[in-house]
Amino acid sequence: MVVVSALTVVVRMQLVALSTVATNPRAVAEVRVWSLLTSALLVQSPLFWSLLSFALLGALTLRVSGAATLWASAVAGHVGSTLGVYALLASARTCDGDVFQVVQRAPDCGVSAIAAAWLGAVACASWRSPDLPRKARDGAAERPGDGLLTI
Repeated sequence: MVVVSALTVVVRMQLVALSTVATNPRAVAEVRVWSLLTSALLVQSPLFWSLLSFALLGALTLRVSGAATLWASAVAGHVGSTLGVYALLASARTCDGDVFQVVQRAPDCGVSAIAAAWLGAVACASWRSPDLPRKARDGAAERPGDGLLTI
C-alpha cells in the first residue's frame, strides 16, 4: 500500500513521467515486461477514496484468503487481464491494421483488475466457508438472485 501511495503521488507531482511506469500494447510488444508490474502500482482519481478502498479490499482479502492468495490473485488479475485485452487488440489489428491505433501508446495503469481479482478471491473463500448456510448455497445454485438474498 505504501508503494502504491508513494508511486501515485510521485507520478501526480510529475517527478516521474506516467509513460515510465504505465504499460501499453507497444511496451509489451517491445518486451518491456516490467511495465506490466509497475502499471499496477498506480491508483486513479479521487486519490483518497481510491487508496482507501484499495487498502480495505486488500486487508479483507488478506484476512479472508491469506497472503498467498492475495499476491497470486493480484498478479494473475492484473497481468492476466492486461495481456488478455492486449491479445484481443492484436487480433483485431490483424483484420484492420489501423483499428485501435490510438491505444497502442496510450498509458494503461491502475489497480482495478487487482481489486476485481481480490473481490473474486473473497467471494470464493466466502462461498467455500462452512459458515455460509447450506440453504444459501443451494438456493444460489438453483436461482442465483434468490440465493444471494438469503445470505
